[in-house]
Amino acid sequence: MAWLDCRELSFLYSHQFIGYRGQSRQLKSTCRFVGCFETVIRRHKLSKSSYSLRMEEQNRIPDEPELPPFLDEEQAKRYGYVMPSDPEDDLEIRMNAKYKDPEESLPLHYSALGGIRRPARHPFGKAARYSSYDEVREEVLRMEPYVPIYPTEVIAEKIGKRVDDIVKLDANENPYGPAPSVFKVLSNASYLHLYPDPESRFLRKKIAEYVGVHEEQIITGAGADDLIDMIFRLFICPGVGDSIVIFPPTFGMYKFDADLYEAHVFYAWREDSTIQKLPIDRVKGLFEPETLGPFPKIAFIASPNNPDGSVVSDDDLKELLDLPMTVVLDEAYFEFSGKTHVDWLKDYDNLIILRTFSKWAGLAGLRLGYGIFPESIVSQVWKIKQPYNVNVAAQLAGIATLEEKDLMLQRVEKIKLERERFYQRISSYQSWLIPYPSEANFVLCQVKGGRNARDIYNKLMKRGILIRYYDTKALSNCIRISMGTPQQMDILYDALDTL
Repeated sequence: MAWLDCRELSFLYSHQFIGYRGQSRQLKSTCRFVGCFETVIRRHKLSKSSYSLRMEEQNRIPDEPELPPFLDEEQAKRYGYVMPSDPEDDLEIRMNAKYKDPEESLPLHYSALGGIRRPARHPFGKAARYSSYDEVREEVLRMEPYVPIYPTEVIAEKIGKRVDDIVKLDANENPYGPAPSVFKVLSNASYLHLYPDPESRFLRKKIAEYVGVHEEQIITGAGADDLIDMIFRLFICPGVGDSIVIFPPTFGMYKFDADLYEAHVFYAWREDSTIQKLPIDRVKGLFEPETLGPFPKIAFIASPNNPDGSVVSDDDLKELLDLPMTVVLDEAYFEFSGKTHVDWLKDYDNLIILRTFSKWAGLAGLRLGYGIFPESIVSQVWKIKQPYNVNVAAQLAGIATLEEKDLMLQRVEKIKLERERFYQRISSYQSWLIPYPSEANFVLCQVKGGRNARDIYNKLMKRGILIRYYDTKALSNCIRISMGTPQQMDILYDALDTL
């Protein structure tokens, strides 16, 4: 039985489809429930056909969610997924709330000062005690959860193998691990009982030397995810119709934070069969005077892009930077491509570049990243950054890594060589496995020949080999394989030979 989520019933609720700021608040006060399509249509006199057309014209229909592996009933409930008891039955709404007109909801839950609120799960007269669930932000109730990959220990237990026997090629991590000096500095760390430097001064100085920019432009975070959240915190006003542009298929955290901050997402789908061509003209069309709604504030571009490994061209980036919005260039995999646009920061005051220590530096477990910001907004970012977001261990490890950057970059070259060997090696599977060009430490492959990506994923997992699979609108029947050590990749090839 197929797993389903609540998004199709709930995404119509939000202000995303509203092209006019002023009515956003009005809708939020009159349509407090999940899946309010009929009320929106009735109150704003939109026909379903014209509504669908408007959504289609604005490119606002989201992609199908990628369903996580090992999804059982308990995990489905935890992450907000639901499954119909009968395919013909209506889906059970996540919050078990039935639709009521606002007037009908008054006896259930009403605030004299705030007006009409979401119907409580139980009338006050019947509720044994107050539930904090009633005050959960409604945009959170509507969110599609980000389902992370499972830890190696959990998967090893599920398939009955030792952790050391797992070949982990599913998260684009560095298979060689951190620099040797990282273990030394962490074992000798003397001040773990004290708060870390809130400004990461010594680390930022090292990063500035590595990148070649002013130290004042660097802000560190607990991974690039932390920096993405800061950018939303800085630019996006929840509930007023702010919007962003992303280029799917791409990194899922852009959409995650957009949902969290109630930002509408314009999906600028990559156009050609290689999913590597950006639809720049469609993005430029969002800024035409006749466009419905406010212009997007931010565009997020990953280069190399996850999951396909493509790099944005200079021409495409320049056209985006010439538009009146901030462009966030996510260079998490820069070291594997060697292509960066850091030099463009001096010419474009609307460019932000993100980097991470998770991929090339082998510090994914310590969560360390940094952003390179225009000097004009750095002081504003400091205002909204959590004071102690980068812990002592991460700061020490980052400094040690940059002091051994030559060794770590040699390891990057080994991974790049393994990527080239991968393309040569899988040519023997060309009847059913077609790779995309990649400049990252992973390769996305289209599964052909009547084979199923999830079946391949499951068969490899039973052997202790972990990869990613995709079966979404944009990535139908695909797998993504991170580059490991030569020994790890040989184990993968031996397994593929038997499929």
